[in-house]
Amino acid sequence: MYFLDRPNPKRGTENDLKMFEAKNGYPLIVLVHKDDENISFYGRVGILENLNVKEKVFLKNHFQNEMNKIKDKTPEHIYNALIRDTLTENQTHKK
Repeated sequence: MYFLDRPNPKRGTENDLKMFEAKNGYPLIVLVHKDDENISFYGRVGILENLNVKEKVFLKNHFQNEMNKIKDKTPEHIYNALIRDTLTENQTHKK
């Protein structure tokens, strides 16, 4: 999904992710054609630094859902070790 700040966000899929480093469920940077926003291209795996509020909420929910999936299939002691070092605890985003 992209243009999350609009009343009707755009939704698109990439049918052949095997040729890219992306995997299903990973956030991608989508490049949109400047003359026709219905045409979009795979940019790269990642997240832009200038996200709007709706994009941040969408990603937070997406990441939480992915973490819940991992938690469900990971032994508790291993999962707890994985989440111990988090951005929230380290506050690295405030540098």
